[in-house]
Amino acid sequence: MPSFLGEISTLPHLIAALTVCETHGNPIREKALIIPRSEPTWNSLEGKIKDIRKKTNPSAKLLKSARKVPSEFNIKAKLPDFRERIVVICDLMDKKVKTLGNRARRYNERVKRFGNNGLFYTNQKQFFQSLEEQPESNEKTADP
Repeated sequence: MPSFLGEISTLPHLIAALTVCETHGNPIREKALIIPRSEPTWNSLEGKIKDIRKKTNPSAKLLKSARKVPSEFNIKAKLPDFRERIVVICDLMDKKVKTLGNRARRYNERVKRFGNNGLFYTNQKQFFQSLEEQPESNEKTADP
């Protein structure tokens, strides 16, 4: 009950609150509904992007990752066109990073639009204030 009633602690206030709820047709549950929050989709996309970038960008662990990439794609190091195949694989991974980054960007834009639509219907004053506060940027942001 404390989750529903907040700071109401006396019996007369409790009875008054229950009466108001019943007259308005609001059911009183024993437990508050708890909506579990799952991890946002873009977090998993960012994880994939980081993993792919680790494999393609040069670093101190270059030799170790250079051995892992061909084995993941079943490429033998003794083949004559080994280097060319590795370059092709790196290009494919870069394209995957770009597409996943665009997907995350589109997801963030959709979430923002969805929030603005909800805000417009619930509180138009706050909606228009938030529009005035946001700087208008027509510049294209850097690719992820």
